[in-house]
Amino acid sequence: MPRSLDATSTTRHALATDQDKPPDRRPTFELRELTGKQMRAVAAVYDSVDEASTAGEAVDGLFSALRQVVAGWRHMATPEGDELPFDPDRLEELLTPAEAFELLGAAMNASMLGPADRKKFESPSPTGRAASAEAPAPQDATAAR
Repeated sequence: MPRSLDATSTTRHALATDQDKPPDRRPTFELRELTGKQMRAVAAVYDSVDEASTAGEAVDGLFSALRQVVAGWRHMATPEGDELPFDPDRLEELLTPAEAFELLGAAMNASMLGPADRKKFESPSPTGRAASAEAPAPQDATAAR
């Protein structure tokens, strides 16, 4: 079955600005698998930003494409800590254009990769470090002289 027809086939992405938040509270977006037609529409948004006749037109295209891509979110809360239920029409209220572009790029990358490769490009591990990433050993300051 094509991945685009599988409602459970999504990629999770946490914005770069949220990577320092604890995993159990880190806002995370569920991104749909893009069909070729959707990929073309998202690519057209990238291409049209510089050519839009107004800035508003560019932003409208950006968020229109994003509403097709975002399937849900987790750990999205108000400043008071109240959980925000998913509503794709609120994306413009919550995200900056830079964050919207980040999500579109993540969806495009995930849709072009197979499941094993997608894991490499999803948001970092919950600990913030991959299992193979070891901190470098401290160096003796006198050895460097």
